[in-house]
Amino acid sequence: MSVEIYPGREYLIFLTGVGYIGTWMGTLNWHSNQWRLNLLYGTSSFTPTINSSSSPNILDFPLSTWTHLVVLEIM
Repeated sequence: MSVEIYPGREYLIFLTGVGYIGTWMGTLNWHSNQWRLNLLYGTSSFTPTINSSSSPNILDFPLSTWTHLVVLEIM
């Protein structure tokens, strides 16, 4: 599962899944010309990856069994 993200913006991310996937919540913000991902809560031990070479950038979640994804842009 992938999401387009834009440098200079901040995001709040919620993910839920079934079974062992559990729940993951974090923030993503642009700081000192790079992305900073902060885990706020998680019952899963995975880390999303960020492809900064594409435009817009891509936030990729390595598991495909998520049932709900909410990405809020913080203004």
